[in-house]
Amino acid sequence: MRPVFERMVERGIVRSSRQFSTEWLGRAPNYASDRGMDAISAEAKLRAFLRLRRGGHADLATEVWSDLVRGLRPGRPAGDEPA
Repeated sequence: MRPVFERMVERGIVRSSRQFSTEWLGRAPNYASDRGMDAISAEAKLRAFLRLRRGGHADLATEVWSDLVRGLRPGRPAGDEPA
């Protein structure tokens, strides 16, 4: 998720990880920084995907979707999803 977040900052979509956490992941302000961008839950990724898609950011939405699907494969830990 870090590359998506960084591109969102570059494009002016978000200004901080706190804003990313609350507005795009639907979590507490410190969620992404405390957990790390590689440990974001599937539910939060899905929320970001939907918001990005609805907001006309198809390229970023596709990247989040790919990350989400990779994380759901058996044997690969991703966030707090069951393996």
